[in-house]
Amino acid sequence: MEPLPGLAAEAPEPADLAAADLAAAVLAAPGPSGFSLEGLEALEAARQDAGLPPSGLLPYALEARQSTLEDRAAWRRETRALLRRHDLAPTQRARLQAAVDDDPLLLADARIDDSRLARFGRRVNALVEPVGRSLGNVVLLPFRAASALVRLAVSEHAEPELSTPERQALDHWKEFIERNPESPEAVALLARVEASQRRWYRTQRDVALRGARRALRAGDATLALALAERALRYAPEDEAAARLLAEAEARARNG
Repeated sequence: MEPLPGLAAEAPEPADLAAADLAAAVLAAPGPSGFSLEGLEALEAARQDAGLPPSGLLPYALEARQSTLEDRAAWRRETRALLRRHDLAPTQRARLQAAVDDDPLLLADARIDDSRLARFGRRVNALVEPVGRSLGNVVLLPFRAASALVRLAVSEHAEPELSTPERQALDHWKEFIERNPESPEAVALLARVEASQRRWYRTQRDVALRGARRALRAGDATLALALAERALRYAPEDEAAARLLAEAEARARNG
């Protein structure tokens, strides 16, 4: 039995050396300052001049560089720019797109836009309807327009302090802060989160108060008592909730 012939070691190509330098830069120095892509860019230009297909290293080098960015705004900007390139591998494009789609701040912005669009559309529809109904009789237009404004004001007054899309945005902001507590954006978001949280507490208080009032009108003092206590948990110094709690306790004691 003769030993298999050994294979001679192949000398690394320039692209291999450039990839090794890139890996060393990723592991050695945080931040993009240690990255130099001039070598890879020159190699890609030489391959293009020689009629060869791209090596595919440059998009991965760009992704490696932008992955070290601590500024999330810069990361999102660089990632979107990277997605506009035409030389990404399908797997790399899918991974980057998933990262962008899962970004809490982008999701929060989308939910805020949804809330604003819904509110704007509701107002426009409320004002356009009386105009359309009055095309055949313009004499009734002022009356119907005034009625529409009153209904709109009443409906907006009855709306929750924080809409469902805004609550979803609040959850995304909290998620971002938990993931990136040291980010400058997280510090800037704290005030916005606190304001939205206060609005959420007011929403919960209002819902509990309305439920407590309905329970009292229906004669269910036990349910009214529980809902009044819930309202006070969200607004400990709320006078209306305290009065409802006292009334519910009195009715519960009296049977």
